[in-house]
Amino acid sequence: MNTNDFLSPEAQPMLTSQPVMHIVPDYNPFNRQYKVHPLKAEVEKKALDFMERYRLYWTEEQRQRLYGQDCGGIAGYVYTLAPNAEQLQLGADLAMIAFTWDDEFCDEGPTRDKPMEMADSAFRTIRALECHDIIVDKNDRYAVAMRDILQRVRQLSPDYLANQWVDSVRHWFFIEIQKASNVARGIRPNLSDYVVTRMHTGATPTFMLNTQIANGLELGPGLLFDRRVNALMELARTVVNWSSDCYSYFKEAERTADGYNIIDVLMDTHNLSVEAAMAMAFNMQDRMLMRFVELRDEVLNGPHDKGAEIYIDALEEYTIGGILWCQETQRYRFIDGTTSGRLAYTASGFTRQARGNELSEPIDIPTIAWWWQVGERADQYGRR
Repeated sequence: MNTNDFLSPEAQPMLTSQPVMHIVPDYNPFNRQYKVHPLKAEVEKKALDFMERYRLYWTEEQRQRLYGQDCGGIAGYVYTLAPNAEQLQLGADLAMIAFTWDDEFCDEGPTRDKPMEMADSAFRTIRALECHDIIVDKNDRYAVAMRDILQRVRQLSPDYLANQWVDSVRHWFFIEIQKASNVARGIRPNLSDYVVTRMHTGATPTFMLNTQIANGLELGPGLLFDRRVNALMELARTVVNWSSDCYSYFKEAERTADGYNIIDVLMDTHNLSVEAAMAMAFNMQDRMLMRFVELRDEVLNGPHDKGAEIYIDALEEYTIGGILWCQETQRYRFIDGTTSGRLAYTASGFTRQARGNELSEPIDIPTIAWWWQVGERADQYGRR
């Protein structure tokens, strides 16, 4: 495979001197008309108000960066089936917390490499959600803000989803603490461990659960009992985060490099250049999308849970919307996260043409190998 496949032709001769990466189109295998939710701008504005109300920043510089990054507006990209502004706002406000908590506690803030301090904050926040009937500490900004969202989740969703929402936050925090522990000790992750870590960091478990909550879907607690549907969910969350890593790599490499990006991990694992690691990452992403299509078709063409079809629709919208947001947000497009800064890359939208060969073949990463061990084609891949 040509290691420059992920770059447009005009950029390839200038890899060593050209600071702006021109990234070729992302693969989109879904035969559907995608549109950002018409209420995106409205919920982004209210998410910024939410950020201001609870002071979800630690410096004025960080506060100013949040304007224009569409951190709340991402909900309009990934929850396009939301039936109303109230449901969509749940996704927008959670997204705002996800990015601000990530900035303050994980990537650039004072506790990014201090797992004990991060654990203290996570512990207090989780307890605030468990005993949501009261405000435990009115001065704990993130705990009070997350309790605010949970109260609305409980009003708009069935109890089982509200309880799963709290558990999803717990999973998110647990992995962030594990990551911070490694950063503090200077430990860089191996590829198999990193993929699982990235499925949980950045509030991904809660983002994924919101494909039901923000979209107003009540599909029952047994939807993911079908291992094929569970694999589809993991594929969607991984593809979007893979894309996030690729597009955010350039600003992270200059501002917060700690080895926790798929590009860094592939470079470490295979002794690759940035260009070769980027090409490998996009090739793997394409193979994941091909596997998604295989499993989707198998589920929908046979006996399946009555909620599977709408849930898979929501996953497809989440996937393409998430990639599109990564392409467009100034959080990634500019090194300092604002339009006054240096441009990191230019994106090229989508293509129906996948890169590489044998795209539906398994990816050799133990922690995600099970995606190819379920469904009709499992025996072809040597089920163990």
